[in-house]
Amino acid sequence: MEIYVTFYGIVASIVILIFSMPFAAFAQQNPMRTEVSKTTAVKDEDAVRLTAKAAAEQDASGDINKLLWFGAGVGVCCIGGTIGGLTGALVGDLIAPPADTGLGSLAPLLGFGDGAAVGCLVGVVAGVSIPFIGIHSYQANPPAERLLGKSPKYVEFYTDTYKSKTRSLRGGWAAAGFGGVVGGLLLSWLLLVPQ
Repeated sequence: MEIYVTFYGIVASIVILIFSMPFAAFAQQNPMRTEVSKTTAVKDEDAVRLTAKAAAEQDASGDINKLLWFGAGVGVCCIGGTIGGLTGALVGDLIAPPADTGLGSLAPLLGFGDGAAVGCLVGVVAGVSIPFIGIHSYQANPPAERLLGKSPKYVEFYTDTYKSKTRSLRGGWAAAGFGGVVGGLLLSWLLLVPQ
């Protein structure tokens, strides 16, 4: 009798498992649920992107030393432009030395010719452009402790936003310093040159 109860119990369990499996499979194949889960995943990714972007922009604004980059722009204008201009004038003077043409040009009287003037102009442009290219292409990585315990998507969005924001802020403040010097020179030239 004991064998029959065990046998019928096992058979009943097998029958229940066989007929309950298709219902579980139907529940997993509901296409409406997969669309909802995809929509939820997209919304979650957008939320992560927005959260990471806001945090990265705030951190980048707090991390950047505005006075330092303003001073770098002033230094690029004063030092880079001067060194580039002098170097360009010397190279231009070596390539095309001044010649007294007798046409009334002031350049030979001042001791430099057309080659030196063109070289000076090219040197100033290069002396200013090269540091700005370096400022723009420098990649500042965010501190690693801010990314501990975050998801890979969050780290990716945060890092990309942090790098672009710091690049933008550095370039903006350096350009402001450069523009301040150029504006000051133009203003002083306009005020000091006799009319």
